[in-house]
Amino acid sequence: MADKEIEDIIERYRKRIEDHIDTESIGQGKGSFDEKFSKEYKKFRDESISSQRSKYEEWCNRSEQIIKFSPSEKQLPKIKEAIETAHLGITPTGAASFAAMISFMLIGLALMVGLLLNLDLISALLTGASISNVDTSLTLPFLLLILGLVTLSVLTKVPIYIATKWRLQA
Repeated sequence: MADKEIEDIIERYRKRIEDHIDTESIGQGKGSFDEKFSKEYKKFRDESISSQRSKYEEWCNRSEQIIKFSPSEKQLPKIKEAIETAHLGITPTGAASFAAMISFMLIGLALMVGLLLNLDLISALLTGASISNVDTSLTLPFLLLILGLVTLSVLTKVPIYIATKWRLQA
């Protein structure tokens, strides 16, 4: 190829590139190109984020609508920072509300299991009969009660765990 042909090819592509680039704005894209890119990027970002929206985020948001339970003042800054770091779609109140709801459910389950396992004891107490021969089973209800209390502390810190995982993957 001759130098003239190479220069013609370079000039042809330079003109094509200049059609898409505003040379007076130091290489920034023209309005229509930039808007098209922004819309596509927003669509991509929304799709990628929405597909990554976890059940945890949905549950936190639903829990916050049902009850408002704020985290402790000591944990609040850590949880806020973790939510921002991991780009979670929740609030600290939502995370604490979710933890509280799960804890309340476990405590309620403990009470129901305790009542169901000890129906003989309850009927003996109500009828005034002797309770010395009645089997009582409180192990499972106590375990569920302790689990419910521990869950409140652990689930409130989930955004911190997610942010740590997110940092490690980056």
